[in-house]
Amino acid sequence: MNNNPFADHYVVGMIACHLGMIGDVVKKFELNDCKQFSDNYTAHTSICMHILIIGRLVKDLSLKFKKQHNNIAWHYIILISNMVLDKCYKRDDMKTIWKFVETDVPPLKELAGKIMEEGLESNPWF
Repeated sequence: MNNNPFADHYVVGMIACHLGMIGDVVKKFELNDCKQFSDNYTAHTSICMHILIIGRLVKDLSLKFKKQHNNIAWHYIILISNMVLDKCYKRDDMKTIWKFVETDVPPLKELAGKIMEEGLESNPWF
């Protein structure tokens, strides 16, 4: 965890990047449902790796930043990441992961983009 607001915005940028890569995998493999997701080893492995990285990045955000952006369920992102780490290849867990990809990734990516814009406006280095 850090205390540097610019570091927080850098981490959010990395999170946004990985959220975008999840979207790219969904498009590339034309994933439309959980069955396609779980049957495609390359796609679900790639997506699971991005979720793991996102979970780790969330842990690097400062507590102050998380409190300022409490409209994002940071604990849920870490929970999904831990679930991927512990048992990614169980069919029931694939349903949960697919639901996260389908319903949570798009708005998270949008929120991360808004946070990045705020950071660029307040950071004299950009």
